[in-house]
Amino acid sequence: MARLQSIPWARFTGEFLVIVLGVLAALAVDSWRDLKQEEELSQAYLRSLERDLVADSVMLTRASTVWQRKQASLDILLAVSQGGTDLTPDSVATLLRLSTSYGWMIPEGQVSAYKELESTGGLRLISDPELRSDIVSYYEDWRRQSERMDRHRSEYPNSVYALLPHSVLRGGGPVNREAGELIGRLRTQRLRDQVNHEANYAALFEGVHSDFRDQVESLLPRIRQSLR
Repeated sequence: MARLQSIPWARFTGEFLVIVLGVLAALAVDSWRDLKQEEELSQAYLRSLERDLVADSVMLTRASTVWQRKQASLDILLAVSQGGTDLTPDSVATLLRLSTSYGWMIPEGQVSAYKELESTGGLRLISDPELRSDIVSYYEDWRRQSERMDRHRSEYPNSVYALLPHSVLRGGGPVNREAGELIGRLRTQRLRDQVNHEANYAALFEGVHSDFRDQVESLLPRIRQSLR
């Protein structure tokens, strides 16, 4: 009768523990590698957001100057249209050209980094929940305000370009009889209403841009603090 061999439990247990420890070590390495990759990706996203916000800051500063000039020209034109101020046709023509600034193309923020965060789910990699929330609020505000501004557009820029003599549009001064009629045309009810609407529009947009400048000034330092 064959003799039963004793089972080497100690050896089996040792080998089992080695296998388990090897698997756990491999999982730990994989987890560490995943965390490292996510951290690097998070930093890359934050650097992209920083670049976009710096570009926004420059754009908003420049746009503010243009909006203020636009608003100032519209304020004077409104006074002229209401008969409270008299100007030469040359001055009126210059103010009319200034008043059409940003009439067709409204300056908007850079959104490429945020769109990538949205499409890839990368927002979850920004560990600070308050910062993540404020980033989302900033870009969603841009979206809402852009739609709002589009709804408030008027025919004012087109009306002004149809009104101005070709000599003015080419960069010269008014030199023909049509130029002398500028003030009279400006004082028609239709154009007066358009000037008033455009003045309100410019004030509204300058206020919107002022809010965005404040948000950029708040977000940029916090994003930079998160960069390593």
